[in-house]
Amino acid sequence: MDLEPFTDLAWKSKENREIWSQRFPRMSKVYRDAEIETFIRGMRKVYVWHLNPDNLEKDLEFFNANDLVFYPHTRSKIYEGFSHKHISPKPGDPQFVYGVLVRHRDKDLGKDFVEASKSGNHERIGELLKYPKCCRTFFKKVWPSSVDPIWEAVGSKKNSVETRIHPYCNQTLRYFGFRITPHLPCSVTCRETILMGSKWFQIMQGLDKEAAYWLKELLSLPSEWSCLNGIAIVKTPLFIGITNSSFHKTKVLVKNLGWNPT
Repeated sequence: MDLEPFTDLAWKSKENREIWSQRFPRMSKVYRDAEIETFIRGMRKVYVWHLNPDNLEKDLEFFNANDLVFYPHTRSKIYEGFSHKHISPKPGDPQFVYGVLVRHRDKDLGKDFVEASKSGNHERIGELLKYPKCCRTFFKKVWPSSVDPIWEAVGSKKNSVETRIHPYCNQTLRYFGFRITPHLPCSVTCRETILMGSKWFQIMQGLDKEAAYWLKELLSLPSEWSCLNGIAIVKTPLFIGITNSSFHKTKVLVKNLGWNPT
C-alpha cells in the first residue's frame, strides 16, 4: 500500500492549542536552522537541499554568500504533509529538485553523494551526512521493509511495548516538524545519537533558547505511537496526530513513558 503524504493534528484542549500553536513555528524553525548551522560550521561537509523554483533567487544568493555548490539528484512533486520518499512528478505538477550542497573545495563529496543516492548506497549517504555508524547499519537492515521504523527501533518482537524514548532519539513527532536529530536512530536510547543530539541541542540553544527548550519538553512527554495499514497515530498530552507510515497488517503500539531529566 502506498498512501499519498498527509498529516493532520487535533488538539486535546483549547488551552493547549492557544499556548502551543504559537510555539510550534519557532520549534520547527529552530531545528531547520540548526540543521543548516551544523553544515555552515563545518560539522558536516554535505547538506541535503530542496531547490524550489519559487525560491531560486534567494537560494542562489545563499549559495554565493557561503561559497556553495549545488549538485542536483532528482526532481520530486511538491506535496503536502510528510513524505518518506520523493514522488515522481507528472507533467504540470509543481516540483522541486532534491540534491546536495557542498563547498567548492568539497566538490568530490557532492558527486559522491549523488552517485550513492542513484545507486541506493544508504551506508555511504549516511556516512556523508555524519549519521552514527550503528544507525546506518540499522537503517540498511530495516529500510527495505519499513519506511518509518519507529517500532523496529524499540527492538521488541511484541506488537505492544512500553519504553522510554530519549528526546534526542525521539522521531515519533518528526512528521509534524519536531525533532532534535536528523536521522532514524537504531534504538530509543542510542548512545551515539544522544551524543550527537547534545551537540545539536547546544546549537539550537544559541539560535533560539526558548524554542529549543519547548522542543525538548515536547519530545520528553509521555506519548503513544501506533501503526496499522500504513497509517500512524501519535497521541500526546497536547494533541493527537495522524500521518502516513509503514504498512503493518497487525497493529503495533509503542507506549513511550516519557523522559524525566536528571
